[in-house]
Amino acid sequence: MPAVPATPGDAVAPPPSGAIVNACLRDGRGGSPTAVLPESGLTEAERRAVPARLGTSHAVFVAAEIAPDGEITAALRFFTTAGELPACGHGTVAALAYLAELWGIGGGPVRLRTHGQAVEGHVAAHPYGYEAVFTPGGVDIREPGEGEWEAVVRALRIPGAGAGRGTSLGARGGTSRGTGLGAGAGAGAGGGGGGGTRRGASAAAESACPQSRHPQPHHDPRLATLGRPRLLVPVADRAVLAALAPDLDELRDACDRVGLLGCYVHTVPTPQGRAAARMFAPSIGVPEDIANANSTACLAARMAADGVHAIAVDMGDSLGSPATITAGTRPGPDGRSAFHVGGVAVVDRVIPR
Repeated sequence: MPAVPATPGDAVAPPPSGAIVNACLRDGRGGSPTAVLPESGLTEAERRAVPARLGTSHAVFVAAEIAPDGEITAALRFFTTAGELPACGHGTVAALAYLAELWGIGGGPVRLRTHGQAVEGHVAAHPYGYEAVFTPGGVDIREPGEGEWEAVVRALRIPGAGAGRGTSLGARGGTSRGTGLGAGAGAGAGGGGGGGTRRGASAAAESACPQSRHPQPHHDPRLATLGRPRLLVPVADRAVLAALAPDLDELRDACDRVGLLGCYVHTVPTPQGRAAARMFAPSIGVPEDIANANSTACLAARMAADGVHAIAVDMGDSLGSPATITAGTRPGPDGRSAFHVGGVAVVDRVIPR
């Protein structure tokens, strides 16, 4: 799809075709195939049909225009077969690569509008295609309350966690390998009013592993909201992550009951910021996502409190399409941390109109 010169001050005419963009490649391979199409006034039902028709999990619809100074502004709408999403991280990466492929933009800011929110993106050439980064906006992270996480974690069927044994599915510190959950996960994660079951499990864990009396807070499940809330659940290591076989019907019901987008299961990033994750979102018609950039931004926000300001998260291996998302923080103009997330993307093929 050759670059089409754009004329400043004029609306960009709808391009002749859309594209399948593989977003968030790992070393030039894999990525999440994403349908990116020009805005053309389709009905919501027609938009929802696009991912299934094109064999992708998500579709992005793009309407772009160019200001007199040459800056591109684009409005993005994201759909799965289940409906419209307020935001989609890997879809934003795909849209930025699509715009760069069409009009040869690179390096400068691209102003994006997603569901009423202004987002700044940057895209530049990369040996494997394009590197796209954007600022996803504010992230809210909190400790989940009673009843907001237990059923979700049970539905994940974490190896060794004893699904169905009640709400205390993990233990602290060195015992985490025995339970499958990351150190501290489950114990004390329910907020106030902890209840005897959790206290008993914590005491037993601490008795078995004295050093676990000093858990790291980022090893507990957290509710993170960026567009929509999702549960971040740490597990002990990549082997536990790879072995997950969640009950998707149960997980969908559990997420629906508390209004969650889905569940982002991750290893705790190393001091160098490397981690792996899997995202399950059956409530929005995506049993498992190859790459989920917004949830990775949520994890970056959580890790920033512990002094880790850049992470790279591997996803997609369980689906045979390796992906990597990068995310991190930097000081914003108001002194508060600003988050950025992105990845490498390539336009894989053109979708004929």
